[in-house]
Amino acid sequence: MKNVNRTRYIRRRWGIDIIACILRAARNGVKKTDLMIQCNLSFAQLKNYLSVVLKKGLVVVEKDGSHLLFRTSNRGKAFLESYDNLEVLIE
Repeated sequence: MKNVNRTRYIRRRWGIDIIACILRAARNGVKKTDLMIQCNLSFAQLKNYLSVVLKKGLVVVEKDGSHLLFRTSNRGKAFLESYDNLEVLIE
């Protein structure tokens, strides 16, 4: 067996990072599939996180013809602003 020294660091995302990603992606309204792709989430993960952000009022659902669009609410925008401020502090 060949000894391979890999110094690859994979940054694991915390739940709050995933929520911020969802809120950023939904700023202008987005379909569920696009959220999955943009935030690199499985359907099960997206389902769980959407439940949280909807329950907390960070995202609202709008009907666009036959599609549902998820859009960041004013409360979600305030969350993102606070998140960005915290991110600057811990860098």
